[in-house]
Amino acid sequence: MEKREFNNYLNALKSVKKNNVQIAQPKRKQTIDKQGGKCPKCKKTLKNYFSKRVIDPVTKEVSIICSDCAIQIPKRK
Repeated sequence: MEKREFNNYLNALKSVKKNNVQIAQPKRKQTIDKQGGKCPKCKKTLKNYFSKRVIDPVTKEVSIICSDCAIQIPKRK
């Protein structure tokens, strides 16, 4: 969708007399926003394509971790 069409769509939604008009977001984006854009393990800033979605099997909570935490590389001696 072009930017102009998208703006027309948003303006049409805003002109409707409803109080709670929400635009849907992907669950991945919601999770990143909830985490503040940081990895929960190492507190580094998340990059868009270098991250992994992890689901806790007990609590079913979804978290997004950075690539450094997702792939553990042992240190050389």
